[in-house]
Amino acid sequence: MTERYRKTIYCEMQFLRECLELYGDGTALDSSQEAVRIWKSLHDLLLSPDVNLRLDISTEDYLKEIKDIDKRRLKAAKKGEKLLLNKMEILLLDFERRRQGEADFHLKCLGTDFVTVDALNSGNDLSLNAIYLTCKDAETCKRVTASYGVLVFTSKDLNLERLSLGDEGCAIAKGESGSWLGKLQGHACNAVVIVDNYIMSDTRKMDENMTDILQALLPHTLAQDMVFHLTVFTSDLKLQARDRLGRLEQMVKRLRPELNCQVSLFRCGTNVFHDRVIVSNHQWISCGGGFDLFKNKKSDKMTTVNIIVPYLTDTVKWARRAYTNLVTQLGEEINKKTAYINDSFPSFCLGAGLNRLIQ
Repeated sequence: MTERYRKTIYCEMQFLRECLELYGDGTALDSSQEAVRIWKSLHDLLLSPDVNLRLDISTEDYLKEIKDIDKRRLKAAKKGEKLLLNKMEILLLDFERRRQGEADFHLKCLGTDFVTVDALNSGNDLSLNAIYLTCKDAETCKRVTASYGVLVFTSKDLNLERLSLGDEGCAIAKGESGSWLGKLQGHACNAVVIVDNYIMSDTRKMDENMTDILQALLPHTLAQDMVFHLTVFTSDLKLQARDRLGRLEQMVKRLRPELNCQVSLFRCGTNVFHDRVIVSNHQWISCGGGFDLFKNKKSDKMTTVNIIVPYLTDTVKWARRAYTNLVTQLGEEINKKTAYINDSFPSFCLGAGLNRLIQ
């Protein structure tokens, strides 16, 4: 059985110290609404059962800090006093209580094995499906995000706009245009999975809709040594699987000639996936009416589109678990993939057959 997916968060201890100093813990009377929201969102992310939290402190040093706090508390108690802890110590004790008592808190202290973000990073140095919380300078973080499609947040430049705590989307009436795609521009990613049973059933609608979606999602700035992974899970291919894969590969080459992209096409039974969803490293996009929505630039049905960054949003509480559930299921489908023999088979894989988002 495929292990349940969790997003890995690489978090520097200094990031936490600087954030607590800048934003407090959200309890101070003089905390701004923005500061309260930023810290609460970060705190919820770090303690989420849907993430693997990795700290740059060694296990030995981490336990030493916990023991030191316990000794000071015991000493204060013997004097009939209450030990006043600083905000970082309170956070560490929160980590430790959960580490000791909750099976769904996934903390590791990596010490020197911690994956750092700096100006010398290459795609081989980074975990390319992780989120990084660092205190490095903002320009280095922006460069790493642009070059490798990973989310990097620095305590030097943290604000509500950068964190994408909200959610976006729109209601589309029959006959409206595809203006929602503009909301996807500039989103950092290095892998995308499209799940839609009918997106590739009609070549005319596939060419129109898939072209617009890829134009919005495919990155412009990935480093030359980076391979982008694009995978489609679908059902109805009209016995033309090789043709559909070829159309998709040519579409990518036309839209991003410089992008090194590995394309995979999975055919699944209609009972495997029902919801129509696009996921990248960090984004969840769902459309009830399906992504084969437009014909001659006009919607042929009424529907809604949701666009969420699941691991950051504080407005859509179900999104993180929905993303986890989907990626876990995608992993199961990839693990039992069957090589293409002919179009009569109910399930098979064509193309690269891999995606780092799912591996």
